[in-house]
Amino acid sequence: MQEQKENIDCKEEAARKEESRKYADQIKIVTRQANDQHLSLSELMGVNERTIDNWSKGKSKLRGLEEKVIDLLIEDFDNGIELIIKIDETAAKKHQRNNQAKV
Repeated sequence: MQEQKENIDCKEEAARKEESRKYADQIKIVTRQANDQHLSLSELMGVNERTIDNWSKGKSKLRGLEEKVIDLLIEDFDNGIELIIKIDETAAKKHQRNNQAKV
């Protein structure tokens, strides 16, 4: 029984590592595409360069919205970037309006 549990745990760990490697390769591609357009993926996603580096090396896992954004960029980079920029501009304008209202 213990041997079966260890075997299952080993298979689950292997599956998690494979998933991390898959995303790592895709993040490298997305990062390269962003760099080709003179964009910073870390700035667009609101994370630091080390985070992007860790994702691209499979050292850390994407979570929640970060994973969805990367999936979007993998599926359609150009439209995904446009959407991220629009969202970011909208958020920046709203933040600016809120700060002006406080004054």
